[in-house]
Amino acid sequence: MRHRVIIIAAFVGLMLFLVWFGGFLIFNRTVFGYVQMQAAPGNAAQNRRADCGEAQAYVRAMFDDGGKRQGDFVAYREYRQEAAGSRGVKPEAAAGKSEDRAGMPGNGAGKSEDGAGASGARAGKENAVRVIALYLPQYHQFEENNRWHGRGFTEWTNVTAARPMFAGHYQPKLPIDVGFYDLTHDDAMKRQVELAQNYGIGGFAFYYYWFSGKKLMEKPVYNYLANPALNLPFCLHWANENWSKRWDGGNRELLMEQTFSREDFEPFAKDLLPFFQDPRYIRVNGRPLFIVYRPAPIGKELFRAFAAYLKQFGREHGVGEPYIVATKAFGFYDNPADWGLDAVMEFELDNIYGLRQKNTAKIDERADFRVFDWAEYINSGKMKKDYAFKTFRTVFPRWDNTPRKAYSGALVFDGTTPEVYGRWLDYAVKDTKEKFAGDERLVFVNAWNEWAEGAMLEPDRRYGYACLLYTSDAADEL
Repeated sequence: MRHRVIIIAAFVGLMLFLVWFGGFLIFNRTVFGYVQMQAAPGNAAQNRRADCGEAQAYVRAMFDDGGKRQGDFVAYREYRQEAAGSRGVKPEAAAGKSEDRAGMPGNGAGKSEDGAGASGARAGKENAVRVIALYLPQYHQFEENNRWHGRGFTEWTNVTAARPMFAGHYQPKLPIDVGFYDLTHDDAMKRQVELAQNYGIGGFAFYYYWFSGKKLMEKPVYNYLANPALNLPFCLHWANENWSKRWDGGNRELLMEQTFSREDFEPFAKDLLPFFQDPRYIRVNGRPLFIVYRPAPIGKELFRAFAAYLKQFGREHGVGEPYIVATKAFGFYDNPADWGLDAVMEFELDNIYGLRQKNTAKIDERADFRVFDWAEYINSGKMKKDYAFKTFRTVFPRWDNTPRKAYSGALVFDGTTPEVYGRWLDYAVKDTKEKFAGDERLVFVNAWNEWAEGAMLEPDRRYGYACLLYTSDAADEL
């Protein structure tokens, strides 16, 4: 009898172990499967697998609530397979290509052999389309923000304070992988470069804040300039608008006014020169790419004079005439040649007129926002508008600026899934290939890290690396 009891107990124990082990395997495959990458060609597979432990640690950190978020990751896997199927990819292939490639960042896979200025093998393709991501540097403390917004303020202050404004509103949007980084540390930028290189980003366009010699948020880009190991191509995007407490570049609650005069030409050109001289700097037809946010407030005559001066300065200092591009925003629809510009680029979601606002019940009655449907915007074809002048496409992964403007006119696009972003990017890439050649095959993405505007490619807790995956997919089709 005693032996029978021992045998039964052993059998029951074995069954319980098998049930536990089976459950563990299912959980591991379901939850962590999307971060264990099959990887892209070349060394990316090894690099991504080598990083698997790190990625899993990030995921585990998100389960500090007792695993309540597991359903999000199950849904993510299902979403990826469904999205792949809609594009004619077999689900079993999607598991290898989508989750495996989407989930795991590599360790610099896709770097050019010379280590300077290529985004993987794609950059070496003749007439390839370069995807340039706009980059916000406001992820570190600096004196003015401490004074204006309270000590310790960074972009994360607004991002983490965001709350849902209506039912189903995805807020707060929080990062994984690079995490809540401080851009005064090179480790954060190193990780960003690795991610960008692995997923088809051809370069960063750093916002550059220059106010008649006074600079704000300049530390990250100067750190980037000083560290050649950060070998992703880059350019500057002069954010030449007023700095206001309302985050709208307007004159109300003005913190720092943007002025510009002929006396600024030389010091500004000298300030730009070290960047233009860097071998990583993005060039178009041999000319350094320089983007200007808002030429209109400067005025046509003065801006034409500045553009002419900058091009002469570039010739005299051996870097070539800058290739100057302005954003097509804030009512700026002029012929770029009339302003001394070489081209313009799309920037704003300013063609929303005619779209129906969504009826949403406010959770907070103080809130002031408009909500539109993202899929309706894309399906309307508004992003396919043709232009009379040379205009580069800009694609938005999503948009929701309630972290900054929840009570002052926020604009929210609901339903901004990575799949819809992928459709838009696919169109932009194909359209660019048809209309442009050589170095002018540029597509911009707004943005790499505009977390407070909900416009980011960096991985977040809901969709993981999906937007990066679609970027890589579009680049792979070039």
